[in-house]
Amino acid sequence: MDKISVMELTEQEADLLVDELRALDPLIEDRLNLVVSSAGVSKVEALEYVVTNSPILWAKVYLNWTCRDYQFPILMEGKQAKQIVLRLGRRLGETDSMCILIWWYAYTQINKGPNEQYNILILTPYETQIDLIFTRLKQLMEGSPLLQSLVSRSIHHRYELSNGSIITGLTAGDSSGNSGSNNTRGQRADLIVLDEVDYIGSSQIT
Repeated sequence: MDKISVMELTEQEADLLVDELRALDPLIEDRLNLVVSSAGVSKVEALEYVVTNSPILWAKVYLNWTCRDYQFPILMEGKQAKQIVLRLGRRLGETDSMCILIWWYAYTQINKGPNEQYNILILTPYETQIDLIFTRLKQLMEGSPLLQSLVSRSIHHRYELSNGSIITGLTAGDSSGNSGSNNTRGQRADLIVLDEVDYIGSSQIT
């Protein structure tokens, strides 16, 4: 989508978008009608809510990223569950799924506390893992007018968004020695993302 937000669409453009999204959510029109009737909002406003409420639809609309069938449960569990553990083979898109959820949480700020910040902490055992994740986050951001408009500052392994979200990547593994646990000491987080956990010791996680 070329426009920054669904809210900028005409009703005709919204109808075309709904047709495109039906392949990802066959019940999208039912959801739209429910929001329109229960909240008394326009169809375009209802579409923004339905899209934003689903990481799958949000990623398609705002990141131009299409979910594979086996990634559906990953993203929906990632939205709903307080804790989720993924164990997948190589090259099955777990990093992509992780990055989609990171950007979606940074945008929606689910379970945001009373302060003005929403902190997402990404912890990996090695610097190379953080590099990989932030390279993919950057690629997704550069292809999204919405995220480009939100990112106010980008420095090494850190994104700051104008809505108060902060995404930070740190090492916390056995290979990091004492520095691995010191890196994370005192860090607050509304969302914690751990990658390659089998290489992070229990003491570092604690």
